[in-house]
Amino acid sequence: MRNEYPMRMKVILIKDVGGVGQRGVVKEVADGYAINSLIPRGLAVQATPAKIAEHEKQRKQEEARATLRDEEWTRLIKTLSGAKITIMARANEKGHLYQSLSSEMIAEEIDKTYNVVLPKEAVSLEQPIKTVGITQVEIQLGTKKALITVELKTS
Repeated sequence: MRNEYPMRMKVILIKDVGGVGQRGVVKEVADGYAINSLIPRGLAVQATPAKIAEHEKQRKQEEARATLRDEEWTRLIKTLSGAKITIMARANEKGHLYQSLSSEMIAEEIDKTYNVVLPKEAVSLEQPIKTVGITQVEIQLGTKKALITVELKTS
């Protein structure tokens, strides 16, 4: 007599799998799918009690790191909120820069002035800054945001 219900296997997803779940999730899938597709392709491992315990430990460590990162980002955003930096740049007589100001240049100046290391992706420029003057620039770390004032002067 044939079993009417397919055999199921619990797996821990190592990578995001479309239609199944995201990385780190424990899922129950058809054992044939797990054995023939997910596990050989390195997308999942069988969820044994030892692997589940290890997975939970890693998940808690990742949560702790995320909490520390969020606290650090909150501190950085408070430090930078309302901050002002001045950047010297070469410009022509009309105030047009020879080289537009990049996110990376702003992040470097923030580091020099406030001793705050930011990834250049945190500096949001709607468009490149190409003229001398004062511009408001948004800094975004996760969901937290701060506005800083960037003053460009000719050197």
